[in-house]
Amino acid sequence: FVGLPPPRPGLPANLAAELVKELTTVTTPECRLAPIQILPHGHSAGLMAVEAACQALRERQSLFCLAGGVDGYLDADTMDWLEANGQVHCPPTEGKR
Repeated sequence: FVGLPPPRPGLPANLAAELVKELTTVTTPECRLAPIQILPHGHSAGLMAVEAACQALRERQSLFCLAGGVDGYLDADTMDWLEANGQVHCPPTEGKR
């Protein structure tokens, strides 16, 4: 279970597919991954992945699960988009009003 941000500027359109492809290449026949579930729900996606994994374990759909979230803000288009949407919060600069 992988939590990802929703589509936004700066993220590759095929991020989920590329991540699934990469994750399936690092497994061995002894440790084959079940279908990877992508949860593109933003800030809470990592916790939602953990919740989905817990549910799969409770319902005995899996013997074990791997869950986590991936996000990043290293792209200039992403930062511009965040700023344009009022989502960049910086501490006030001294002497600036």
